[in-house]
Amino acid sequence: MARGLDALIERQMMKAKSQGQLSDIAGEGKPLPRRYGVHPKDVSEALQFRMKADNQLHKDPQQLDEAIQMARQAVMAASDAATKKLAQKKLATLELQKTIEAEARAGLLR
Repeated sequence: MARGLDALIERQMMKAKSQGQLSDIAGEGKPLPRRYGVHPKDVSEALQFRMKADNQLHKDPQQLDEAIQMARQAVMAASDAATKKLAQKKLATLELQKTIEAEARAGLLR
């Protein structure tokens, strides 16, 4: 199965290269930059992390944890119902984002 998948990926890459879709890519010909705190197992995983970071598709887990903690404090400090509801909505959004990021990260590491 793995060989068939490798062959399929290789054919798709060769097709894209022949059509010029792999030229003028940001960072082409340069080594992948070191991302401290991220230890990829192989080049493809490093590339996935780089693509996500370049497109700002994810936040650092520590940043999310800090934002969640601040949102929890905002919920506790809310004085009226409307403010509390807005703070709870923000907290729920951040917790959902953290869960999505954790699942995406787990999917990358499989």
